[in-house]
Amino acid sequence: MPQCSSCHAPIIWAVTEATGRNIPINANPDHVNGNVELMPPPAEGLHMPIARVHAQPPMLPEYPLHTSHFATCLYADRHRKPKPPRRR
Repeated sequence: MPQCSSCHAPIIWAVTEATGRNIPINANPDHVNGNVELMPPPAEGLHMPIARVHAQPPMLPEYPLHTSHFATCLYADRHRKPKPPRRR
């Protein structure tokens, strides 16, 4: 299983549903505080799961809830990439 290169916690790499960007997700589910539904990869050749990020944890998620590793890693700022500029 992949690990965070800074804190060595187990992570799962996923692709965000909204933006298509890669995101590290904590491997252990978080059914209490998690706000990321981790959906299985689609059949069209994508090998990473799809991350559906919610502003608030959903009451009845369709898939297991996890937490973004950026929310829990002490070294997250070392790995953040700048957001692309917004189009007008």
